[in-house]
Amino acid sequence: PGTAAVDRREPAAAACLLLASVAGGTYLAHEMTLASDPSTPEFLDDEDVAAMEWAERETAPDATFVVLGDAAEWFPALADRTILVGPWGVEWRGPDAYTAQLESFEAISRCDSAACVEAELAAAGVDPEYVYLPKGAYTVRGHPEVTFGTLDRSFAASPDWERAYENDGVVVYRAAG
Repeated sequence: PGTAAVDRREPAAAACLLLASVAGGTYLAHEMTLASDPSTPEFLDDEDVAAMEWAERETAPDATFVVLGDAAEWFPALADRTILVGPWGVEWRGPDAYTAQLESFEAISRCDSAACVEAELAAAGVDPEYVYLPKGAYTVRGHPEVTFGTLDRSFAASPDWERAYENDGVVVYRAAG
């Protein structure tokens, strides 16, 4: 009688374990795909992909970029171009290098004028050929930012930059001269 009771409990325990695994996995998949989930913000859209495809097609393989906002994380992979400011891939250089890159990325990404971007670029010691600007709403490390067009207008008015590419969500400026 004792072994029969054990034999019935093992399938029941396995069924409960399977049910719990499926339920947990389903819940996790649901949570990770919610647009409002702050742990996985949506920061890459069709306009970003189109701009990155343009960069890969229309710029030199050794062209350098500074990309504002969280789309920067995907830029090297999708455009096959180098970004000069960003914390991705810098971890192996140590905490000081990582912190400096992260702080520069955040500061540049929160600028509201070409003068601010230029000052932050100078502080970071970088001189990119291109600056990639999101239009409207975007995120910086998952936190929402909005430009209201002021950043784009500031670059457009600057004699140091010329518009190289634009779509509904992104504008890319090339250093003039």
